[in-house]
Amino acid sequence: MAGSKLDFYFHNLKSKLKLFAKKPSFVFFYLDRFKKYSNTKSFDAFIISYPKSGRTWLQKMIIEAVRIESKKNFDLVDVSLLNEQEPSFPYMLSTHAGSSWEEKVQNYNEIQKDDWKKYDHGKIIFLYRDPRDVLVSQFYHIRHRSGYGTFPKSEVINNPNVGLLKVIHFMNKWLKYSQNNPDIVLNMSYDELKKNPFDSMKKILNHVGSGVSDDSIKAAIENTTLQKMRQNESGNADNPWATTKGKDNPNSFHSRKGIIGEYKTFFSQEDINYIDKLINENLDSVFNY
Repeated sequence: MAGSKLDFYFHNLKSKLKLFAKKPSFVFFYLDRFKKYSNTKSFDAFIISYPKSGRTWLQKMIIEAVRIESKKNFDLVDVSLLNEQEPSFPYMLSTHAGSSWEEKVQNYNEIQKDDWKKYDHGKIIFLYRDPRDVLVSQFYHIRHRSGYGTFPKSEVINNPNVGLLKVIHFMNKWLKYSQNNPDIVLNMSYDELKKNPFDSMKKILNHVGSGVSDDSIKAAIENTTLQKMRQNESGNADNPWATTKGKDNPNSFHSRKGIIGEYKTFFSQEDINYIDKLINENLDSVFNY
């Protein structure tokens, strides 16, 4: 079956080996990330999201807001590095909390396992996105960035390792935890972040206890538009998220399109009807999709 765990492990390894052959120093970047994911108790705050839910953009806005506020000059690719540059900012980790197909691959049943104790000591931003758009962005990432160029479009809905039920179960799990721990978890939808980035950023930075001025937040939003992020990605050889397919392929960028409702032109109407049925039957109605 296409999209088995073995398939993902094989293609992910092959993709990483190609990356390390081109840029050996990236080995240390990924080793550092693995160490951080394995030692979550050292962090003060977390961004938790299913892959392709907008965390790259959120990280860049946070990094830029803190950089501007501190009047320093640095360009970071990961929010976990921010505390090194500005010690007053909480030590924050952005993680997919076991949901990524590029780490330990878990299927839609395994992802329901309660693993909150790894994160319950710090403030949490739970970032989520319309699961229909997640499927679209996930497909392009797998095809163009995970080295799995033959992954069939037909697998993106029902595949147990990356399909819709896995997204739904992950969202339900973290919603339940947030409802039981409202002081710890701030729920933030990608739609809200996209439509009201200033208000959303104020909520996020206040939640994690970071004092950043309104002017710094506004400037950070202006400096992290999709166009500017893609320019930085395509022109920065030291960025481990840089496009591997060339700047002329819009679907190869880590910061791809960020469109709300892209699923409407990606899936057939029959597929949409089936997806909506699964959402109505399985996704908590609080999400309202």
